[in-house]
Amino acid sequence: MTDNPIAKAFASLFLILGISVLPLMLVMNNVDNQARSAAEAAVQDFADNARSTGVLTKADFEVLKAKLQATGYVYHVEMLHRSKMAIPDDAQGYRDVYKAYNFEDISNIWEENEGIYAMKNGDFYQILITSTTPTIGSKIYAANYGGSGITLNIPAGGMVGNKKE
Repeated sequence: MTDNPIAKAFASLFLILGISVLPLMLVMNNVDNQARSAAEAAVQDFADNARSTGVLTKADFEVLKAKLQATGYVYHVEMLHRSKMAIPDDAQGYRDVYKAYNFEDISNIWEENEGIYAMKNGDFYQILITSTTPTIGSKIYAANYGGSGITLNIPAGGMVGNKKE
């Protein structure tokens, strides 16, 4: 085997890159997992509280925003409240329909009702947060292996119930 200094230089360079980039990717993936876990817990707590009490408060939403901001990512928040209503129907007497309220509607009602938005038992509530930028770990992965970074999408919600009236 011949001693090729150029081959040795490239091998050394790849070895150094491998030794430095791989641990960095592992650490950043761990950071991403911690951020995802914190965001999932915050969103689930907010949704569970809203579903069990039947109330969305602006103060609780501000707490959610602070918890999400602590993860280091910026999120887009979507909310949907579907309220069950019975309307007269000539053929069946009454039929159930759902009226939908999105985040803008909920925000407007917060302004009118001192930060309180009430829901009824049997209504459906959903929240979805999406990070607006890729995670750090996925940026490093994309830089090394191509592709685009991964954004976090975290849904929560369900039927409103157990409200004490």
